[in-house]
Amino acid sequence: MTKSARVLGAAITGVMLVLWFVGPLQRTIIDTGTTSTKRVIKWDVCDEQAENVQCGELVLPVDWAHPDGQLFRMAFARHRATDPAHRIGTLLINFGGPGVSGVSMTQDPGFGPDIAARFDIVGFDPRGTNSSHPVLCRSTLVADLSLEPPQDAAAFNALAKGNQTLNADCSRHTGAVFALTDSTSVAHDMEALRVALGEETVSYYGVSYGTLIGQEYARMYGSHLRAMALDSVLNHEVDVRALMTQGAAAVEDSFNQFAGWCARTPACALHEQPVGGVFDRFLALAEQGRLHDPNTDARLTAFQLINHAYGSLASPSWAELASWLAGLQDSQPVEAEAAQPSAPSTLIENDLQSVICADWNLKVPDFTAWQNLQAAARSAAPHMRMNPEMADWVLRCIGSTARTPNPQHPVSVPDGTPKVLLVNSQHDPVTNIGWARRVRDQIGGRATLLSYDGWGHEAYFRSSCVRDRVDAYLVEVASPAPGVTCPAVDPE
Repeated sequence: MTKSARVLGAAITGVMLVLWFVGPLQRTIIDTGTTSTKRVIKWDVCDEQAENVQCGELVLPVDWAHPDGQLFRMAFARHRATDPAHRIGTLLINFGGPGVSGVSMTQDPGFGPDIAARFDIVGFDPRGTNSSHPVLCRSTLVADLSLEPPQDAAAFNALAKGNQTLNADCSRHTGAVFALTDSTSVAHDMEALRVALGEETVSYYGVSYGTLIGQEYARMYGSHLRAMALDSVLNHEVDVRALMTQGAAAVEDSFNQFAGWCARTPACALHEQPVGGVFDRFLALAEQGRLHDPNTDARLTAFQLINHAYGSLASPSWAELASWLAGLQDSQPVEAEAAQPSAPSTLIENDLQSVICADWNLKVPDFTAWQNLQAAARSAAPHMRMNPEMADWVLRCIGSTARTPNPQHPVSVPDGTPKVLLVNSQHDPVTNIGWARRVRDQIGGRATLLSYDGWGHEAYFRSSCVRDRVDAYLVEVASPAPGVTCPAVDPE
């Protein structure tokens, strides 16, 4: 994740607030008020080399339920429309992560020429990340925390204690923002940004974790949207077991697609080999301490092996994965490396833990419960065993005693919300197609799903068909007809 460019200061004024409660979820609605009550943005140069890009800041409440309390600075950048005479409006973007810098992505977001020509593209760093009051923690505590899946009760308890120690340290060095990095709070920040930009409505494009932020914004501020495209969709209704099992099933599906490609492609380094069996053998060797990467000579754990494969499936980089697997070597158990002297402790950015555990109630009470989750995931993924990213999310929240500000819930949107375009790859190992279908069903008639019949995460960048249809939707606010799909494009 690239870090944001230098961001300069801004002047602000007050803003009117209207508060109410709907069901168990608090909603804070920002009234645009009059011109005199709007926050004013002072734009400045981000970088002398970043032509047509400006940077700004807003000072916003940490807790939107208590707007007179502590404040933080939210950083953002704007790439001005290259065809101002035909400018449509503002397109807010978020490329997920969580924690990808919107300020950096604004300089070259990769959209088609129509989008750059007709929209001011505005990317922001969500609270707690990059240049927006980042979560800061002591480097030694981050380095000492092992997120390898615990194999016994002692390791589980040690992870719980380590998470608690790290969270207390991050909270101490970050302040109140640490407990409120959830997507609901970020959606309120987006609304404040819309008001400050002087836009009656905005368009939005969110990828991966950015789709959760988008859903929260549509739930509370749907009538302030002109258009919303969500690519690679998270389903925020799933509990911890569904997150683990459905995530694992998606990775297994992608692995089977990779194995099928190897079987029919002579250029695959594992062609005519049983890919599933090869991977299973490497996993067994890793568990015995007998697997190392020939490129680095480093010992590979089973979790590291799975995680490397997962990243290649998400790309998708099938040829690279096949070559890497073919080059793995087994040997006698690798000697443990001598302990290195600890580096001096410094403060480093470490936002993932706070964001995930603020948006998802993933508490696992004890090692037995963790074993049951692992067994369920392995049943759904006999070769891959788990989705390592979803497992990492759960592991980061073990031992947490904090309140979850934005726990799981289905999404609904108010009257006046434009039709939302959902986009997903059929074989996405990160956000499976079933999640996109569920979100479509939750939103109902105000959502359309465009399915890319291929592989990998972030469908917009996999297919010219997807790009053209998303770009046309954002420009014209005309969704593809229900059931329309884009054909698969073989990975390079």
